[in-house]
Amino acid sequence: MKYFSVIVAAILMATCIGVNAQTVKQGSLVPLLGVRSMSVNFDFSNAMVEGVRMTDFLQDVYYGADIAPLTLFEREKKEIVGDFIEEFNDVKFPLTITVAPNAPMRMTVVVKEVNRKGNTVRCDYVICNSNGEQVAVIDMTSKDGRVGSFTNLMGDAFETAGEDLAKFIKTSLKKVRK
Repeated sequence: MKYFSVIVAAILMATCIGVNAQTVKQGSLVPLLGVRSMSVNFDFSNAMVEGVRMTDFLQDVYYGADIAPLTLFEREKKEIVGDFIEEFNDVKFPLTITVAPNAPMRMTVVVKEVNRKGNTVRCDYVICNSNGEQVAVIDMTSKDGRVGSFTNLMGDAFETAGEDLAKFIKTSLKKVRK
């Protein structure tokens, strides 16, 4: 009976975490109906790592590197963005994301928080129309990765985020169509 209680509690916790993992906290995804492409860019400017600005945290992560820490992170960020886009686009539905600036919709991934290991990221996904008007903000936390450097684990978390975000938008748009 003790084990049964523990299993039930674990299932309830996992369900609560999954339900709160992604929400439209502002606006609506309705403007995405019929849209085939959306450009994406990442904003790490206000990201925090356990109460420390990410730019300051990176100074410690890359201490002693031959290349300036922010230069090194900019290189690695390109791979992180590429992995996010690839995982998003692997989910089968008509909307794809790209870095091309001329897409009819734009999404800015505002990174708010990264844990010390790098494997958990909390972001606002701010979606704007071609006029720059904000149409929706999705709040989502993603976690993935067990072994690797800070940016390697962050890349794993953003791969999961790309797939989860695509599935969330796809499911939300299906509900809107009904």
